[in-house]
Amino acid sequence: MKVLSPLHPSLLVKRTAYSDRPRPHGMDRMGVTSEQRQAVEGVALEIFTDMTNAGCSLQETLSAIYLSGLMHATELKG
Repeated sequence: MKVLSPLHPSLLVKRTAYSDRPRPHGMDRMGVTSEQRQAVEGVALEIFTDMTNAGCSLQETLSAIYLSGLMHATELKG
């Protein structure tokens, strides 16, 4: 059975032996444990839920998630 795949040029990348999922061009990758992934997803989903419930736009919501990530990275680096 043939699998559907995206046609957008940014997603037309070689698949690796590590994963069958496509990786957008220019995106970094980092190995994390299952617990770390769940924690990161939990923070992002909490922000998404709070922003959505407050009636914010998708753009505002994504900005809040991105800025939260920057703040966490700054704290880890410093």
